[in-house]
Amino acid sequence: PSHFLLSFQFHTPSLMHLLLSFALFLPLSFSRELDRLCHSLPSLRFSREISSFPIDKSTGLESTERVCYVVEDNPGLHKWNRHTRSLILTSPYLTQNVSVVYLKKPKSNGIRAIIGKDTRLWRVDHAHDPFLQAIRAQFLMPIALKAMPLYSKYEEHNVLIFGLAGGASSMYLRFQRPKINITIVEEEKDVIDLSKRWFGLLEDSRYSIVHAKADSFLQDAFENDRRYDVISVDWLDSTDLSISARMIISEIPKLASESLTSSGVFIVHIISPMDHEYQMILSSLLSHFSSCLSLRLANHHIIITCYNKKFIADTTKPFVERFHTVSNYFRFKTSRHFISLTLHSNGKEGETVMI
Repeated sequence: PSHFLLSFQFHTPSLMHLLLSFALFLPLSFSRELDRLCHSLPSLRFSREISSFPIDKSTGLESTERVCYVVEDNPGLHKWNRHTRSLILTSPYLTQNVSVVYLKKPKSNGIRAIIGKDTRLWRVDHAHDPFLQAIRAQFLMPIALKAMPLYSKYEEHNVLIFGLAGGASSMYLRFQRPKINITIVEEEKDVIDLSKRWFGLLEDSRYSIVHAKADSFLQDAFENDRRYDVISVDWLDSTDLSISARMIISEIPKLASESLTSSGVFIVHIISPMDHEYQMILSSLLSHFSSCLSLRLANHHIIITCYNKKFIADTTKPFVERFHTVSNYFRFKTSRHFISLTLHSNGKEGETVMI
């Protein structure tokens, strides 16, 4: 018995160390949830969708049905793929990726290599985004229309982005243009908290996140004479479009047009819209802007860029030349990445711009 007790006491720490080492060395081969913030319906986002899914308060459904924002790390499907971190919105009605970013695996040896297996400690790679093509396309059009410079990284401009979504597009722009002043407006407090905690967002004098509704923020900007070179709406996707389309036909385009500089542009980013939804958004935008350019990408993304100056016919050729210059700068292949570029003006049918 004494020999058994001695043996047990001797081997127990080794077994614990073995299990700990196995857990740390075990490759991440499945998705892992890192964080979750939930609240009862209706949330800020779903309060706009509640008419489609009526809730009878007398049933107590509000206290049982919940909306959650979940942060999840996912492995690459093959050894050459990158690990990703996702911000996911779940509800009784839909589940959607709000944001997906790449992670940087730390380069280290020894104990650091063991700790490095924990993806919670990995940094977010904002310079290489899984949806980098769509993010680049959002900033291609303002540069092609001269709302922002092409080559100078150090000219100061003011950019306003509605929708944080993990900060993918705003952090890419910050990486590319360090002197630009970026303001992000997000109405969901959960998204702000999780993005700061897990997506490497740090605020400073040139990068700020504001918890507010889009229309109230724009109203305040207009009343205080704050002007922006670019205003971007970056949260429209195929599942959320019915919500955000109603937002687009509200006061936001009108307030945005009044809050732009003379050469400023208003951008709306949409993914896989239905035809009637796309036409509804376009009609609403044209009621407040002189012209809109609609760029269709091969990956089902659509970038609508609107501005207050009319697109004059004799400037088409210089614009196309600049469009190609900017496309090459962002490493786009026109024939492969773009389906079409269409010019829409008040009272006229869409005119295809030959690119």
